[in-house]
Amino acid sequence: GEKNKLVDKYKLKNGENNIKIIIKNKFINLENMFYGCKPLKNIDELKLLDISDIKNFSGMFYECSSLTDIKPIQNKNVSNGNNFQDMFCGCSSLSDIKSLENWNISNGNNF
Repeated sequence: GEKNKLVDKYKLKNGENNIKIIIKNKFINLENMFYGCKPLKNIDELKLLDISDIKNFSGMFYECSSLTDIKPIQNKNVSNGNNFQDMFCGCSSLSDIKSLENWNISNGNNF
């Protein structure tokens, strides 16, 4: 897939592990948003993001091999999501996904 243009402008430099996200428009697709952001460790700012209308989460954190904690998204409303394919594929440092156990993925059809 192609990297999401929103994050492509804010490429992480070696050694950095945070990214600041400024979203001006409402959207329904987070596909490949952080695709290939290998240095990304911290997603704290996502706790402020309303993702209740998002339908496509596929590849959102694909190959984010330094990501270790996804607690900031544990209480998110993902009930409209239908595509979660490869959302955490290649997240080799992510060892605990219990934060997602309360997610309502009843509309999901692609995992």
